[in-house]
Amino acid sequence: MIDRRDPLVTDTGSEAQTARARRRVRDSAAEERAVLRKVLSTYEGRRLVWVWIGYAGVFEDIAGTDAQVRELLGRRRLGLQLLGEASLHRELFKQMQSEAEARAEKDRKDAAAHRASDPEPIPE
Repeated sequence: MIDRRDPLVTDTGSEAQTARARRRVRDSAAEERAVLRKVLSTYEGRRLVWVWIGYAGVFEDIAGTDAQVRELLGRRRLGLQLLGEASLHRELFKQMQSEAEARAEKDRKDAAAHRASDPEPIPE
């Protein structure tokens, strides 16, 4: 997504150029939202977006060395932006959350069934 604070958008030197640049940013943002809506309209797309948000560490605590924390914060920033953009499509976002919860519950049940049927548990 184009950064709306980009100097090429705000400091063009002429009002006409600034207006054109702002229109391009607005049009680009609208196009990106439409593409994301298409992605979220499929089960696979919703699953992929949720996985990316998870990889970004949006729901995790951050700890480590300064360099690690900076890297994790960068990932989180991208994940939060994706989360924010996806949440603009409220119904699809709710559906994505419900599906993620259902997958997590199924994974928990499968893991419990596997532990119950495994004669030798894996040492911790």
